[in-house]
Amino acid sequence: LILVDGLSFVFRAYYGWNARGSGEGLTNSAGEDTSVLYSYAHTICSLLELKPTHLAVCMDAKGKTFRHEMFVEYKANRPPTPEPLLELIPKVEQLVRDMGVPLLRLSGVEADDIIGTVSRRASDAGFRVSICSPDKDFYQLLGPKTKMLKPSKSSKGDPFDPFTVDDFRAMHNNVIEPEQFIDFLALVGDSADNIPGVEGVGPKTALALLEQYGDIESALANAANVKGKRARE
Repeated sequence: LILVDGLSFVFRAYYGWNARGSGEGLTNSAGEDTSVLYSYAHTICSLLELKPTHLAVCMDAKGKTFRHEMFVEYKANRPPTPEPLLELIPKVEQLVRDMGVPLLRLSGVEADDIIGTVSRRASDAGFRVSICSPDKDFYQLLGPKTKMLKPSKSSKGDPFDPFTVDDFRAMHNNVIEPEQFIDFLALVGDSADNIPGVEGVGPKTALALLEQYGDIESALANAANVKGKRARE
C-alpha cells in the first residue's frame, strides 16, 4: 500500500517551477500553465511503476481541524496560500481521479490523520505500507512494515529515497523509537506548525530526557532529578 501526502507534492511542484523563473513552465494549446499538473502526473506514474497493489492520495479538507480547537495558534505563523496555488488544487484532484487513483479526504481532520489511521490499520492487517511524503511528522508511524518514500534530493536515479525505522534510529543516535518522536517534538517544539516546545530544552536535552525517562509524563514526575537548571524548571 502506498499512501501519498497529496498537498505536499502540489506545493513542491508549484514552488519548484516558480523557482525556475518566468518562461520556464509548460503550457497547453490553450495557453494554460500545466507545469504543476505535469509534475504531479509524473509523481503518480513513478509510484505506479513501483507496482503497488493499493495506492491512494490523501488530501486536507477545507476549514479548521480539531487541532485548532486544542491550540488556537496552530500553524498561525504560516503565510496565506497564494491564490494561483489554491486554484490548482481542484485541478490536481481531478487529475488524480482521472488517473484512476482513489482520493481520500475527511472533514475535521488533516490528510496526515487519514494517512496515520489507514497506515496503522493496514500494517496491522499485514500490508507493507509506504508513506510518500517529505514530512517528518510521519516518523512516528515507522515500523517493521511501514516506511516512508521521500522525494529524492538527487536529480539522477530514483525519484524517491526510502526512509525506514533504522534510518530514524540512526538519525536520533539510536536513543529513541518512532513512537517517542511525538514526545521529542513536544519537548523541542516544531516551528513548521508553530508548536512552541519547552523553553530551555533542545534536541540534545530532549534525547537525554527520553533516553532516561521514556516519555514526557515520566520526565515531569521526576523533574526534581533532571540535570540542568533550565530543563529542570
